[in-house]
Amino acid sequence: MRAHDLGRLGEEIACRYLQEQGCRILARNLVFSGGEIDVVAQRASELLFVEVKTRTKGNLAEGDYLPEAKIARLNKAIHGYLAQYPCEDWQPLLICVELDQGKAGVREVPL
Repeated sequence: MRAHDLGRLGEEIACRYLQEQGCRILARNLVFSGGEIDVVAQRASELLFVEVKTRTKGNLAEGDYLPEAKIARLNKAIHGYLAQYPCEDWQPLLICVELDQGKAGVREVPL
């Protein structure tokens, strides 16, 4: 599976997971201020700015780690979004999706 297809599949799984947790998906793949937000979701009154990280079994060397440069781009995009759509109750969130023989494991990691 190509990296792009793997990423899209991971985002689909992450969105389904968030919806099962009672979240409403507001937007996907938004670009603001030179950074991208994979998913914007709402949980009660809180906005979640979600980075999705998808790996196949045995390819999890980085674990829950996001490089500082990626976090900086995500934060820049979040603040670009908030400049257009102000909200005081928000949280950046990493969702790790691990694919193994047709099954998916999903884990939330606050950033």
